[in-house]
Amino acid sequence: MNDWQHQSRQSLGTSLLVLWVALVGGVWGCAGWGGAEAPPINEVWHVVDLDGHPLPRLPHGRVPAVRLDGESVRLSGFTGCNRLGGTYLLAGDSLEFLGMTTTRMACSQPGASVEMVFMQNLESVSRWHRRGKNLELLDAKGQVLVRLEPAEEKDL
Repeated sequence: MNDWQHQSRQSLGTSLLVLWVALVGGVWGCAGWGGAEAPPINEVWHVVDLDGHPLPRLPHGRVPAVRLDGESVRLSGFTGCNRLGGTYLLAGDSLEFLGMTTTRMACSQPGASVEMVFMQNLESVSRWHRRGKNLELLDAKGQVLVRLEPAEEKDL
């Protein structure tokens, strides 16, 4: 093999390595795994506030909560009155909830109002962001719709 062929092979090998690193880094970066912000999956999150307002105390003491299952890509939770289910799409910092359903139990106030605002806000979510230990769900304009904090599995 002459020098030109040797240099061409080395150059091709280097180019392929750079391409592979860029692709793998891009996939991880797009999915949110490559940076400091781990995706908010397989964790239970309690609602702290809705639309920038602290969550009112609910009579039964339970707090609305959500969990994004990473394996089944299912959303589960509690709305403040009813059980919540659905699916989600997560890619990088993009997040969208789909096919959300709830049980249909009657609700007294303030649980009914909390549920209504919570569900409307979840339908408008387009992004997520961690702020310290908390999770923020944002709309397309970057407005924080729901602020959550880590919770225990038993609290769901």
